[in-house]
Amino acid sequence: MLGLTKIQTYRYIILPQVFQHLLPSLTGQFVSLIKDSSLLSIIGIKEFTLAAQQVNSATYCTLESYVPLACGYLLLTLPLSFASRWLEGKMRL
Repeated sequence: MLGLTKIQTYRYIILPQVFQHLLPSLTGQFVSLIKDSSLLSIIGIKEFTLAAQQVNSATYCTLESYVPLACGYLLLTLPLSFASRWLEGKMRL
């Protein structure tokens, strides 16, 4: 051993390596979770996709109803992607 206790070995050697390999897939799962189930429905706002479908069925304006939907999901997932990229860069040092 390196003169480290078991807890120090996990903290300084094993966990950073595990986190470095785990981070990309974990971020992908978070983004998929946001896309699959709208987190805004928890707050009380209608689900993005349902609202876009209702507007589309009422007005037959597909582009106008799905562009805000795409922008909304982009606004939800971009911060996660940037945070993941930042953490991955920090872990490589």
